[in-house]
Amino acid sequence: MSEPSIKPFEKAVEWIVLVAASWFLLAFIGVMLWRLTYPYEIEWLEGAMLRLVQQVAEGGSLYDAPTLEYTMHVYAPLYYWLSAGIWSVAGESPIGPRALSIAASLGTLLLIWMFVRRFGGSRTSAFVGIALYAATFEPGDAYHDTVRVDALFVFFLTLSMYGLVAWRGMRGAVLAGFVCALAFASKQSAMLVPIPMFAACWWARGMREAVGYALAAIVPGALLLLVLHFTTDGWSSYFLLGQLTQHAVETQMIRGFWTHDIGKVVGIPFVAAFVYGLWLLKKHEHDGILLGAAAATWIGIAYASRLHSGGAENVIYPAWVAVAVLGALALDCARSGRIRAVAYGLLVVQFGWLIYVTTDIGRLVPTEADRRAGDGFVAALGAIDGPVLVPFHGWLAEQAGKSSGGHPVAVTDVLRGGDERAIESYRESTREKLESGYYRAIVLDDTVGDLWLSKTVREFYEPVGTLEGAEGYRWINARGTFDLVVYERK
Repeated sequence: MSEPSIKPFEKAVEWIVLVAASWFLLAFIGVMLWRLTYPYEIEWLEGAMLRLVQQVAEGGSLYDAPTLEYTMHVYAPLYYWLSAGIWSVAGESPIGPRALSIAASLGTLLLIWMFVRRFGGSRTSAFVGIALYAATFEPGDAYHDTVRVDALFVFFLTLSMYGLVAWRGMRGAVLAGFVCALAFASKQSAMLVPIPMFAACWWARGMREAVGYALAAIVPGALLLLVLHFTTDGWSSYFLLGQLTQHAVETQMIRGFWTHDIGKVVGIPFVAAFVYGLWLLKKHEHDGILLGAAAATWIGIAYASRLHSGGAENVIYPAWVAVAVLGALALDCARSGRIRAVAYGLLVVQFGWLIYVTTDIGRLVPTEADRRAGDGFVAALGAIDGPVLVPFHGWLAEQAGKSSGGHPVAVTDVLRGGDERAIESYRESTREKLESGYYRAIVLDDTVGDLWLSKTVREFYEPVGTLEGAEGYRWINARGTFDLVVYERK
């Protein structure tokens, strides 16, 4: 075909790409805003996360000895501190913490746009970049708007990388480093950032600015760890660092990260991003070196986090940011008619695939039936006389005036680790409460399996049926519903 005959095809596939990109972006924003005011749990840890926000709002310490009634998760504190601050102004509800996550997710989209434009990408390519990231919403289990640390962490991480490229001089390097420290205060994965980015900054901007960046990235985080350690009797160090060294490596993800998380979700733009990244490094331009190092670090963080047992789809987000930025920039390298037509044709295939794998996105939207089931759950808990333990649904338990308990995921992280002090603290408090018959009832999900808690509960309590009135309750991100089993004293 001659060059002019390519034009109609090129325009057609470009319009198809833009329509698909618009769909993903609208779905991403629309679903998040729709779920903002939903009063119950969007995903299975959100109730526990709201309980942690409540702990801070009430003046308690996040990091304390693990017990049956309160066990911290392996998370850094900044998100909970900010959310508790929002609660002090806007009142206690999921809306404030979710709004923080949504703002962070939208901020990440803006930063992807700014990255692409700063490196000469067109508005069309920048739009494709933010749409690529938005398109990972459903494959990434849609944590972007939930009461979780991930959205804030990805925002600060991306802002720090952008700052190293865009903010000039020593002041810019120090500010970028401080934002990296904020990323660390949001999620410990950011501890992997300073060393590779220090090396890239040294290469691209010189020793002086590299040292300024590294000090600003490391010192605040180190001070945070020290202060928390001495004010929590060492429990912060256990939860923030100790547990990470005690858990196994998820060996299936050594290969699965590349074949499933990358290849299956964003395979085509990843190949383009990889080639573009090599080209950046070959050019030896200072900003290109920083961007290439940032992309490698984003992907490295996601890979390392996925290898940690318990690392779910939410830990992949930094890698998808890297693919969105570099993949969009690679698109602009296709300038001739034939190559551009092929590039957009491949994007049509990629977006078509993502549309195919996200056909079930409607399940992520709460319905009126979900609200009624949540209302029924809280009412049913409130109708039980006396203390009730509901470890899987901390926020709903608190709304009903009952005890939330440490979430079984946090408890499992304690018990599968090797810290005897932590294990003994939890087991001792659990047996004391259960042996004494303190709880009038205990409500567990029928999906708990052989968790230590469920087995210990059965030593002293027996199932008497399901929680009437809570039928049909579900975590919105989950596929299907589950029964809530009521246990009473033997």
